[in-house]
Amino acid sequence: MPGGGCHLTRDTERAIQKAGFTVKDIRRFYSLINGRASPASPSIIGTARPFT
Repeated sequence: MPGGGCHLTRDTERAIQKAGFTVKDIRRFYSLINGRASPASPSIIGTARPFT
């Protein structure tokens, strides 16, 4: 499997929502390696709660 199973174009926020969670807080950022973003660098961090 190319890329070791990574899904570089996955919309992570949408995948979390489709799994049954509500995204409460979210921050998007890029991880830099040697000052440059890599293809796998788009990231999100936040809080999600199960739908109630």
